[in-house]
Amino acid sequence: CKQMFSSASTHQERTMKVGDVYKMERVFGAAEVAEYARLGGDSNPIHVNEAAAADANLPGCIVHGMLYAGLFPAIIGSSQPGSRYLSQTLNFRAPVPVGHTVRAEVHVKKVSGTRAILETKCYTIPPGEGFEGEEQLVL
Repeated sequence: CKQMFSSASTHQERTMKVGDVYKMERVFGAAEVAEYARLGGDSNPIHVNEAAAADANLPGCIVHGMLYAGLFPAIIGSSQPGSRYLSQTLNFRAPVPVGHTVRAEVHVKKVSGTRAILETKCYTIPPGEGFEGEEQLVL
């Protein structure tokens, strides 16, 4: 995933620079996945029903991709308060099973004035596949 960030705030100095890496780990349990399904309206049973997940040849219920993609705004919001997204791409490679540890990483690829381009990755621990992409921000 690549992401680009932008910020309207000029009151706070930004410290993001090329080569910086920000990380976060999280486990999404069945209750969180069910609540996300309810709030977001995603009624696909592969997220909350073991039989449906098995019928889809999955290892069990899987976390919504957009739920664990939400780790990126958490990372950026805590490290670069006031920044805002301009765009984000996500390329899902493999499902993330409910109850597994997920690591999200943000790698700063380019900073130009008040804009930044970030490469993002999210994968299971032990290392597995998840997704990658890019973000663009205004700092």
